[in-house]
Amino acid sequence: MDKAQLQKIFSLAYNHENWLEVLKKVFGAKQLLMQPKPISLASNDITEGAFELGNITTSDDRIIGLYKIDVKSNVWLERNKVGLRKLLRDVYGNNAHVDHPKTV
Repeated sequence: MDKAQLQKIFSLAYNHENWLEVLKKVFGAKQLLMQPKPISLASNDITEGAFELGNITTSDDRIIGLYKIDVKSNVWLERNKVGLRKLLRDVYGNNAHVDHPKTV
């Protein structure tokens, strides 16, 4: 996937299939779920839904979980990264074998 293709995907509205291709071609994701698996989050004012997409194994054999979080339209990500991270802590705990990113 070249720079022009990535720029096009980044400039378009979110499309799940396009992002799966980015995960596969750019990050080498091979362990993606056929259907995103819904995840339960604590009641909150930030998200509309959350899904597990699969994981990526790094060259040093670390496993990084991949998630899709549907953020409510009135939420500014720049101001709510910590809140999102806190909501996902329970998810991380349920997947102890997976390393999870410290940023959203």
